[in-house]
Amino acid sequence: MESIHQTYTTSPSSILPRFTSPRTAAPTPRSLTATVGRDRDSIASETEQRAASRTNHAHAPTATRGTRYCVAGFVGLLIHLATGLSVTAQTLHTANTIYSQASLRSIELDGSWRFDVSGDVVPTPPVAAEASDTAPSPAIDKTQTTLPLEQIVRWGGWRGPRRTQAAWLQGGSWLCGEILPRAGGVDIQSDWLETPRIPWPNLRGLLLNPPALQSQCIQLQSEMQAAEGELDQVWLSDGRQVAGVIAFARPDDANDALPLRTLKMERAGQNLEFDWNSIQAIVFSPALAGSYSEFSNASKLGLRDGSLLGVRSLKATAAGVHLELLSGISVRSLDPLAEFPQVVEYISAVPPQTIFLADLPPDSFRHLEENALQWPLGRNRDMWGRPLLVRLNSSLPSTERTDTGARSSIPPGERVATQQEAAVRPTIWSETVQVERGLAMHGSSQAAYRWDGKPGTFLAEVRLAAPLPQAKRLTGEVRCKVIVARAGKLSPIVDRQLPSDPAPPLGQEDALRIACDVTGAQLIVLVVESGADGGYGDQALWLDARVVAEKPERN
Repeated sequence: MESIHQTYTTSPSSILPRFTSPRTAAPTPRSLTATVGRDRDSIASETEQRAASRTNHAHAPTATRGTRYCVAGFVGLLIHLATGLSVTAQTLHTANTIYSQASLRSIELDGSWRFDVSGDVVPTPPVAAEASDTAPSPAIDKTQTTLPLEQIVRWGGWRGPRRTQAAWLQGGSWLCGEILPRAGGVDIQSDWLETPRIPWPNLRGLLLNPPALQSQCIQLQSEMQAAEGELDQVWLSDGRQVAGVIAFARPDDANDALPLRTLKMERAGQNLEFDWNSIQAIVFSPALAGSYSEFSNASKLGLRDGSLLGVRSLKATAAGVHLELLSGISVRSLDPLAEFPQVVEYISAVPPQTIFLADLPPDSFRHLEENALQWPLGRNRDMWGRPLLVRLNSSLPSTERTDTGARSSIPPGERVATQQEAAVRPTIWSETVQVERGLAMHGSSQAAYRWDGKPGTFLAEVRLAAPLPQAKRLTGEVRCKVIVARAGKLSPIVDRQLPSDPAPPLGQEDALRIACDVTGAQLIVLVVESGADGGYGDQALWLDARVVAEKPERN
């Protein structure tokens, strides 16, 4: 097989409060995962109302909060229906296909998910001798599909905690809301979920004062996840980081009723005390918390407030959705089942017979130009070690625009249309979100993976990586290829220019969506070639790149 490579290359601590019992490992989840995407602007009024209501009633009893949030949700739903704003459609990856447009419609009582879908991607035939950049458009036949959670590879993306506090749970979940620390654990006042008190042993960390900029928030999140050692670690708002042993008073009826005002830590024989308002983030003893690797194969739901829930089980009733998380904590939606889909922005799972290339070491990885800067192959991370960040489109009716082409509230990463564009299409902006699985390749490079020739289909969605904060908004120009080797012969399957505009005019592609038959292949080669701009920003993300093996027939 090495000759095949050569042929192609030449051609183109809190040591938990000491009074507590030892931390227990998170229960082993089922091999599922869940991810969803939602409308970004039609819910702005509802979110503002909920935030204002939470501020005015921060310490309301749970029953009162639940009633208040349900009323706010109903008002927001009326606003949503009255404005006539459409739900943003996102790419839906299923166990055996990719829909270019899919909007979450409802959650059924049996726990399945119903989508309005269009643009089913069919397997791509081999390219002709002269490849065209214009791919045959899939038939746009709007219909509905209902899928069990375990058959959804991904829909939407996770925005992450932004400008909101969050509790990082055992099992890997992030639960966003106002954090109220007490002697026995933390209370979380969420806009969308009714949560019990989270005991300290069920926490991996707390995000108490998130940075305003998304790039800084992602950096802090990555630092928290990379923390090691037996000591507890505290990030202070003034930029300092302190490690030691956090201690809490034993909970009793007297002190457990009041929120904690200070955090006490023992460090190198000294007793330190920090005001809770001065703390940006906390990670409790990573060594005691242990690994949460099971989170990567768990079903996940991302919510509008930035929560990311690793789900062990889901039960749907007319009153709402009940979720058991990997940490053993159970939560339920404050909204009824008919309204909860508006809250979901991300779903992901690992269907059976699915093999993600990012989970496999490549048979080979090399650069096609010897004098090119050598970039590594990113596996579930990009070239700079960040999570896989992409821009997903949202649309806003032109009536929402002002005379200057701007809106009163511009979301992060928005691309404001020019007056010429506004005359022919709605305002388009792109929001940066995180995608869990995929490969990151810089031009010009190629990665090859072994396949055993069994019947199967290679599927992927290819997009340009979101640029660094200091980089230009629109950068990068790459060409992507998929080549398979059968019986020692190379067969190009895909040879396409990757769209460089994350917010293209309506009707034009914003990504490459690939489905290739790899039956009989011994090698699958992914190629990224730089454009004419010198390679600046030429980083392609092969999102959810996977081979779905066909089930063997029974004798």
